[in-house]
Amino acid sequence: MPERIGRPERQVAGVLNLPEEGYSLEALEREAVQEALNRCHGIKSKAAVFLQIPRHTLLYRLEKYNIHI
Repeated sequence: MPERIGRPERQVAGVLNLPEEGYSLEALEREAVQEALNRCHGIKSKAAVFLQIPRHTLLYRLEKYNIHI
């Protein structure tokens, strides 16, 4: 008999390797936006899907962090 019934939990690999002295959330967010854009070849709508945020939120972040593609 299975120990658990239902959907399996979603497992997320550890993608962060933060320094011991800490790291600002703003810098982390900026890096995530830039990495998503790089992986999606600068296509904003695909980057927004990759980050699981609405496109308008991505556009706001681009303006906030002065990121130009």
